[in-house]
Amino acid sequence: MGGLLKLLGQQGMAGSIRSFGHRDTLHYWRLVEAQLEYQNHFSEALDHDEGGPFDVILCPACALPAITHGSSRDLALAGGYTALYNLLGYPTGIVPVTRVRSDEESGRRPSLDQIERTARKVELGSAGLPVCLQVVARPWREHVALAVMQAIEQVVSSRNDYPGVAPI
Repeated sequence: MGGLLKLLGQQGMAGSIRSFGHRDTLHYWRLVEAQLEYQNHFSEALDHDEGGPFDVILCPACALPAITHGSSRDLALAGGYTALYNLLGYPTGIVPVTRVRSDEESGRRPSLDQIERTARKVELGSAGLPVCLQVVARPWREHVALAVMQAIEQVVSSRNDYPGVAPI
């Protein structure tokens, strides 16, 4: 299936189907063991890598601005920034920090790839949409993520480009 999708110019979809595979119990438990091992390695890296130990991670919330209605079918991987922390079991939160400027709408070239075309469509006309930051804390430290989100919001909420709450 992946080869056929590549021939049809659908590189993004071809890459996403690699996630699907075995469905038997043995492979399930191997994946669980691999997940636990990865969680341990990630925790060790937070503790011992240069600059560590780290209490929080700040990262993009999404690869695109707010996704237009109906686009999520072709853009399932746009939320990939959240998948890692779901796998790890780390609490996260999203806080708006700014808006897309008109000169930031899209630098993406036209493509035959359906995912790229949909992403470009979402980006064009996105000026004014919120850009958010994802705050990730260690397991069982939801209060840390919430405190950091509150601190970020206090700093950015006075800026002119802060998204705030839309009037009803």
